[in-house]
Amino acid sequence: SRGLGDVYKRQMQLGSYRQKENADMDWKMLKELYPELRAYSPVVEKAQVKGAPMYRLIIRQENGGLMDLCNKLRADKTDCLLR
Repeated sequence: SRGLGDVYKRQMQLGSYRQKENADMDWKMLKELYPELRAYSPVVEKAQVKGAPMYRLIIRQENGGLMDLCNKLRADKTDCLLR
């Protein structure tokens, strides 16, 4: 499900969690595994999913260009979602 539009997407979601602390812990682990993530300041976005709060771990890059990084993570069996 990769379209050319992915190149221009400015946000990459690295996970969705029931508790904010889990997002924070996952970020610490991910930036150890992928040092290139250290260049980003993550945002934890609160969302309602089927009436329950969920916390999404997101990094942003104004000029897009996150597809290569997402593909690297996917190749390593780490989920990411471009949006």
